[in-house]
Amino acid sequence: MTDIRVDPDKLRSGAVEIEAVAEAVDTAACEAGKTALGVRIDSSYAAQLAGKLGGYGTELLTQAGSIINGLREHSTWLRGLAQRFEEADQAAVEGLDTLWATSRALLVRYGESPYVMRWLLDGSRPPWIPSREWWQLSEEDRELIIQGLRRDHAKFMAGRTVASFRPAELGSSQLEESFEIFRNGLPEELFDPETGERIAPYVVGAPLFSIPALPDGREYIDPISRRRGFTRYQYQDLRHYLDRLSEGQPHEREIAETVRAIQTRAWSSSHHNLCGLDAVGYATGVRDMMETYVAFATVNEQMLINGDTAWTFEIRDLYREMGWEAQQIGRFAGDEHNVWLHWNEADRSAYPTFDDVTGKLAQGYAITPLVGVDSGAGKLSADPDATVGHFVTISDTMVTQDGTQLIRVYNSLEHREEIYTWETFDEVWRNAGGNSGGQAAIARPPD
Repeated sequence: MTDIRVDPDKLRSGAVEIEAVAEAVDTAACEAGKTALGVRIDSSYAAQLAGKLGGYGTELLTQAGSIINGLREHSTWLRGLAQRFEEADQAAVEGLDTLWATSRALLVRYGESPYVMRWLLDGSRPPWIPSREWWQLSEEDRELIIQGLRRDHAKFMAGRTVASFRPAELGSSQLEESFEIFRNGLPEELFDPETGERIAPYVVGAPLFSIPALPDGREYIDPISRRRGFTRYQYQDLRHYLDRLSEGQPHEREIAETVRAIQTRAWSSSHHNLCGLDAVGYATGVRDMMETYVAFATVNEQMLINGDTAWTFEIRDLYREMGWEAQQIGRFAGDEHNVWLHWNEADRSAYPTFDDVTGKLAQGYAITPLVGVDSGAGKLSADPDATVGHFVTISDTMVTQDGTQLIRVYNSLEHREEIYTWETFDEVWRNAGGNSGGQAAIARPPD
């Protein structure tokens, strides 16, 4: 059974008590009314007071009738409410039964389920409980633990919004990691013990989405100086990247041939501003990140040649070049030539909220916001003196068991998924470049 906060039996008991009060009021009102109407008045006063008392009696019965009807209506409402709670509870139970049945069928067919971990479905030992401790528990205690974890898992799934812009890599490893975060929150070592401020992101071990192939910029070796390459994964020598593709697998050689066919000049050998393009490549699910650069060459090849930065409208246009429906969203007024959607159309200056982001994900959008990054420290940051603009892509939101709001992003700086508290992410998004905070490109694939 799922947990509900209202006991239907108590509602029905309350209804009975209210009905009893209504009956008592009805009886008392009738007695008082009869008296007022002169039924029990001394005959020597009856003629003198009959007119006034008759009016009082009629008014008393009328007012009492209104009170009695209200009490009886409330009693009926409580009975109906009790029935609705029971029906909702039963529907929830049936829904969970369907979930377990579906998951079991998937386990039989594929060996795992995208909805629930096998140990939870089978009722076997949770992986964090040592085997010896588990078997020292009574069968009843083990069953109680599993029942509690199944309820927690249902809450975990209900409080999570996984982006649907492309198929997610849902499986046992991904579910285990996310469920652990739901139960216990982000690890304490990610936060300063004195201030509570985040000092490092949570690095995802089991990505939610497949991540496109991309050379690690730190592994480039200069052929002349023999010096090691760049400081961050994202930074690329696009000429060296192209040479690697030319010597790779058939699909890689095909990409290289396309690049050489469309280039008007050689692309940058030291490009540090590919974050927006990588964020789009992650969202659209390209096999190799160079495919995204090929598409962007149609939007603005000079950016690839000169190592320039990309603007939000160019990220929007890149999504469109990839065949997706895309718009800019933020706090700008815009015009007919430069359209901006707003997070709150009733208040253009409003920053996005956690619910706004969750709502867009639920509608099938990929969200690629412009945030701040401290490239020296290698992390997202709200420090205006140490940050530059940086695009990421949001892929998941989740509310933990203790109510903490979390957000998952692809961060191209280290070419990985990371998880932040909404409080932290909201701050780095708001403070991205003065008045430009809160802006993003949003896009979704064609139907």
